Amino acid sequence: ELSDVDILLAKGHPHLQSFPLMVYALLQSDAFAVDTSSPLSFLSLDDRFSALSQLTSMPPHTLTRCLLPRLQLWAGYKEGEKCEDEEEEELLVDFIQLRTDAIQCAIQECLNEGREASSLFLLVDCPSATMIVQS
Repeated sequence: ELSDVDILLAKGHPHLQSFPLMVYALLQSDAFAVDTSSPLSFLSLDDRFSALSQLTSMPPHTLTRCLLPRLQLWAGYKEGEKCEDEEEEELLVDFIQLRTDAIQCAIQECLNEGREASSLFLLVDCPSATMIVQS
């Protein structure tokens, strides 16, 4: 039996668990920023309508990546470490939740499998930027 809070936060359905976070992030975007004390208060009405129009015209997968970037764990190899038929990079974890404990758990699992910490790196991918961070 789910409580009212669990139902509100969509904890009963795994595909909707990140929905409240996405709605919150969407409400924090330029299109909906209405707080005059915030640094975004300088936005004109045209700026807000432009941001709203961009949000409504984005394909759903792009909008989702704007609100919830993709995070992956990769392993890189130095020259001479890999076999000739192997790639220079190897995708280890395709999707990591944006939580510190989930990131630490994914890294620890790879370290337990015998991977070197210096060869692991995180890829954070969203439409506006892509970052690579050594784990």
